[in-house]
Amino acid sequence: MHCRCNWVVLFAALVCQSAAAESLPNLESFVDGVVGGFMSQQQIAGAEVAVVRDGEILLVKGYGIDQVEPRRAVDPNESLFRLGSISKTFTWLSIMQLAERGKLKLTDPINDHLPDELDIPDEGFEQPIRIIDLMNHTAGFEDILQGLFVAGDATPLSLTEQLQQRRPHRVREPGKFMVYSNYGCALAGAIVAHVSGMEYESYVEQNILVPLGLAHTTFREIYQPTDGLPQPMPAELAAHLSQNIESRNGVWQAVPHEHIVSMAPAGAAVSTAGDMARYMLALLDPQRLEAAGVLKAATFAQMREPSFQSAPGMPAVHHGFFNTPLGTTAPLAVDNLSHGGSTLHFRTLMVVTDDLGGHGTLGVFVAANSVPGGFLTQAVAERLVAKYFPPSPQPEPTVPEGGAERAREYAGQYRPLRRSYTQFEKIINVGTIDVSATKDGYLVLAIGGPPQRYVEIGKDLFRQANGDATIAFVRNERGAVSHLVAYIGTVERVAFFASPQWFALVLAAALATCIGILIAAALRREPVPPHSIGERRSAQVIAGTAVAWLLFIVLAVVWALPFVGPAGQDQFVYTYPQPMLKVALAVGVIATGLSVLGIATLVPVWRERTWSTGRRLRHTVAVALFVVLVATLLQWNAIGFRY
Repeated sequence: MHCRCNWVVLFAALVCQSAAAESLPNLESFVDGVVGGFMSQQQIAGAEVAVVRDGEILLVKGYGIDQVEPRRAVDPNESLFRLGSISKTFTWLSIMQLAERGKLKLTDPINDHLPDELDIPDEGFEQPIRIIDLMNHTAGFEDILQGLFVAGDATPLSLTEQLQQRRPHRVREPGKFMVYSNYGCALAGAIVAHVSGMEYESYVEQNILVPLGLAHTTFREIYQPTDGLPQPMPAELAAHLSQNIESRNGVWQAVPHEHIVSMAPAGAAVSTAGDMARYMLALLDPQRLEAAGVLKAATFAQMREPSFQSAPGMPAVHHGFFNTPLGTTAPLAVDNLSHGGSTLHFRTLMVVTDDLGGHGTLGVFVAANSVPGGFLTQAVAERLVAKYFPPSPQPEPTVPEGGAERAREYAGQYRPLRRSYTQFEKIINVGTIDVSATKDGYLVLAIGGPPQRYVEIGKDLFRQANGDATIAFVRNERGAVSHLVAYIGTVERVAFFASPQWFALVLAAALATCIGILIAAALRREPVPPHSIGERRSAQVIAGTAVAWLLFIVLAVVWALPFVGPAGQDQFVYTYPQPMLKVALAVGVIATGLSVLGIATLVPVWRERTWSTGRRLRHTVAVALFVVLVATLLQWNAIGFRY
């Protein structure tokens, strides 16, 4: 009788799944084509995909390999792929649970619910950071990388130790701009642990994973049991953890795993496509969440409401969930709850939506275990929506009257707010977004992909000409354009003297000057009449300055070279700050002192006047250039020991 019932249940499930799949005909072959094309072109070792619709699982499938030696095929119900920042969605659900149970309010200052050792100082800002600011990524922290990823053979810090010892500074008032923050989410996890009186990993297991039946999802990692750290991943799960796999010289190579346990609430989860399908079904049906005891339907309805909008007309943040544009293939405006994820090697994306023009609900999850997988994860969701839910044909928006003249106002260079402001890491994140205006009034810029054209659709608001992505511009108190807002965050306009181009120009000029000074010193013979003592000392100072700066530049290049290329990223993250960097910065301090001393040498050079006018001018220009170099390096936190 028991066996017969199982067959009946299985047959019913197969019939339901087959009926659901008919609504998206040839879904599996379509996804196979998209995934297979990207995996071969982008050198992606393994991938998992899950697609759900209207309460049913339509597709759960694995592609490629999750282990190099011995080679093992991806099993979508067994192979554990790292979720990266999709982990944050479990943290936000945990916060909403505690709010629902009356343990906290989203508007409470975070210091009311953190242990004393993790209290965040005000650092001169009037408004306290609230819990909702953590969910919206509007807390105002600078961004630092140190400690987020730790080498697999190293002993990581605990969550509390990490948050206490590697605290980023506050650099803006909370609630002003959305700037993605791993530290902010990790703080939210610390709040979950402190308020519940449970270890974070245990809380999520007992209150979300087990109730939803996510038996192959965990925040635990592989390491030897260690005092002060959570219990490691169970052996039965660890046996199915996918490796980091990259193509090196045309051969698949397993790259050692990194630990994220120190910032677990922000990115440590692993899961399977099968579990993520069940998770998406729950997110698309609040009654499932309520029946499982995770969240009441009314609470999740509140969570789905917009909680922060960076600018009018822009997609909102929904209590930690984002709204990812899905229209680079066709002009689609699909409102969704979504989150992407990246570790050092894994790439993931989860999108759930009920905004399909009356065509029910849809959930898509994609994960890849190789770095180029980021293109794949976005493409699957975009192309699936474009194929099965195509919009009515619409003409491409045109530039409104006067748009060509207005577009020039927005052109310029913009730098991400998500960066370090107080540490040497600032110079590492030198990337900018260039915005140019065409003659016919389009803006052209690249955000996470190839350049796209944007057309004006409202005041300071632009939409992608052949898609649904929007960008907005924010003005300062003087009415000048100061920031650009995209769905991924906010960037600020920078003047030329704060740009990477200026930095590169000054560095190149300083390098040429150093070489010129040393060549001239080697070729120069004793002049007649001889130097005065002051002039001789001036020549020695400028030569010493040139030697110091040249050594600084050489050491910096030698430090940076090992991190160039696909294999260098891990080494940089794990070992920063490296000894060579410390030596280079020490030499930089000496060179800075000599550059400042060089200003004093201008007095004897111009007072004694035994040098030719040309030499006095060259000496003066060199001194000025070295001072400009110091000012520029200070601007990029490259003088001193700020790491």
